[in-house]
Amino acid sequence: MPNKKINIEYHLWEWEGERLRLYPERYLYWENEHILLLSDVHIGKTTEWLHEGIYIPLSGIMSTIERIHHIYLRHPNSHLVIVGDLVHGKENQEWHELDKVLRCFPKVSLIEGNHDRSFSIWPGLTDIQIVERMEFTNIVLTHEPTNNLKENQINIHGHIHPNVSLKGKGLQRLILPCFYKKEQQFCLPAFTIWSGKYVVPMRPEDTIWVITQNKVLHLSS
Repeated sequence: MPNKKINIEYHLWEWEGERLRLYPERYLYWENEHILLLSDVHIGKTTEWLHEGIYIPLSGIMSTIERIHHIYLRHPNSHLVIVGDLVHGKENQEWHELDKVLRCFPKVSLIEGNHDRSFSIWPGLTDIQIVERMEFTNIVLTHEPTNNLKENQINIHGHIHPNVSLKGKGLQRLILPCFYKKEQQFCLPAFTIWSGKYVVPMRPEDTIWVITQNKVLHLSS
């Protein structure tokens, strides 16, 4: 039987006149600027695990790159901005497969993360703009969170890999990735599924959007 098609529902968040779509595939689409934002991709990590004797199926190794290509097909004319940690470790075949997909986008920028130092000097680097910070009128993009902001600005960043812990009946507990806003900081979920998880506190003054298989849901504390 063919796989049943899953209907994807994004959550539209409006802030200071900016329209930001939060997608369950762990990325954000900024409507006003036609910019795609995703963070903590860590391409190459699963290949390093294989070299260390940790078995990962081929489908798992290629899944992250395939997801990026799927995003391109949905938003073919958009500027892709990776908010840090695009790669992981040293050059390997995953980097070359990633290069093929990045060439599809009309423009790609990388905000250099703590894992991207070797990528910035990679001889096979495509025409990618590499910067430490991108600043717009209301939005500042960095890899790690920053407090160097004006009063009307918000900092969209990655690095933290936010997740939320949900309690069910009895002793049931479920940990899911999320988008997380704290004061002037907005944290993107890690795009890779092969990453550590930081469980964020659920405080009344913060905002959490939990990611399920096909929806992004605003979570009330």
